[in-house]
This record gives sequence, C-alpha cells and structure tokens, in this order.
Amino acid sequence: MSSTTVQALRIAVLGLGEAGSAIAADLVAAGVHVRGYDPRGAALPGVEETDSESEAAADCDLVLSVNSAADAADALRAGLAGTTPGCLWADLNTASPTLKRLLGRTAGDAGTGTGGRPAWPWPSGTWTGGNHRPRRTSSPG
Repeated sequence: MSSTTVQALRIAVLGLGEAGSAIAADLVAAGVHVRGYDPRGAALPGVEETDSESEAAADCDLVLSVNSAADAADALRAGLAGTTPGCLWADLNTASPTLKRLLGRTAGDAGTGTGGRPAWPWPSGTWTGGNHRPRRTSSPG
C-alpha cells in the first residue's frame, strides 16, 4: 500500500485502553487519519478525539472496535449511526462465537461490512506456539 493510500485512510478506534491506544498510535505513526472515542475520555497525540462512537465512525473507511465483550454490542449499535456505505467494521473484542455472529448480523443488517475472518492471519487449525505451549486454533474461516 502506498503512503498516499495510507494517508487517505480514515480509521476510527473505539476503546482507547491498552490495546486500542497502541493500535491507534501505530496507525498515527503510519500516517493514517485516526479518530478515537473512549467513554473515559482518553486523549492520545495525533488522534482526533470525538464525543461518541457515531462521531468517531462518521465518514471512516474502517472502524476498529477494541473494548470489552460486554461493551461490544452497545459500541456497535452506537457506532453504526455514523457509518456510511462501504465502511468496514472490525470487532477486535474477545467474545464468544455467538456474540460475534450477532455483531456480524447487526452490522450486516445496517449495511456495514464486517471483517468476517479472525483477527489473526493464520488459517483455521494452524498450530501456533510462541512463548506458550502449542495449541490448536479454531475459527470459522
């Protein structure tokens, strides 16, 4: 992706806690226009602060929802009011498959696309390790 393309991206990050703030900071460093919302009012350098999920999502190409599973459905419902056709909603919350399917249907019913794939790049069933003992991942994909 060219730097011109990256600079033209508008990405909303909902939830500016530990993970959301790290993601937002990396996006800003890459030259992306980032709008953020967090109910605690967390301010980050280079991130355009907004007063609501829908304001953050307004006219964005991508919305990254990075909050708790308990808040995921409310964040989606509130943010959908600001999305426009062509916006992609990516729910990065740790949640059950049942909740993920509900979120996908809710976004789809509103005309917003969802990242219907897992947030990690490995195909379903790939062995992963790292600092942890190997475990088998399972995802619909």
